[in-house]
Amino acid sequence: MINAFTSSAIESLSTTADGNVLVTFNGGREYTYTVADVEQFVTAFNAATSKGQFLNQQIKSETLQKVAV
Repeated sequence: MINAFTSSAIESLSTTADGNVLVTFNGGREYTYTVADVEQFVTAFNAATSKGQFLNQQIKSETLQKVAV
């Protein structure tokens, strides 16, 4: 479960039933990402001081991979 958070970059973040991560950025852009271990990702996201910075690092390191639409 993702804890409530505030972020200047992220409007919302949730997990899907099939283990993906759904991110809505401020401004309305919405993306779905795959992640190898969703529970580990959620734990690390909840612990991160800067949610936007953490998410950006996960995307750049390809821990999160965008699902092709």
